[in-house]
Amino acid sequence: CVLNNYEGACCKKYDKRISKIVENDDGIPEALDRTIITEGVLPVKTAIMACGNRFTAKGTVKVSVKVAPDGTPTSVMVKQSPDPSLGDCVARAMKRSRYAKTQAGGLFAYPFVF
Repeated sequence: CVLNNYEGACCKKYDKRISKIVENDDGIPEALDRTIITEGVLPVKTAIMACGNRFTAKGTVKVSVKVAPDGTPTSVMVKQSPDPSLGDCVARAMKRSRYAKTQAGGLFAYPFVF
């Protein structure tokens, strides 16, 4: 269901985004969603891909990002990396990412394949 964006009636019961899309009177969403995350990562993706060019290690770097309601990352933790230096490079780039404001902020994991 996650891979097909919760399409189909059988997947609706697993779609937790429905409750997270609620907006307040100012139009600010309750929490992060897939679109907000994608738009926040996009501006730093070039820097992240440059990390892959600087290091010989290949594989997946998975980071966990905690985002404040104002859209700034408050923590970026490397959860998986084929090389510590590559993971640190990706984490530094992700710390420069910015996201749309939300009521509650949020936490997400993001994989980068090199």
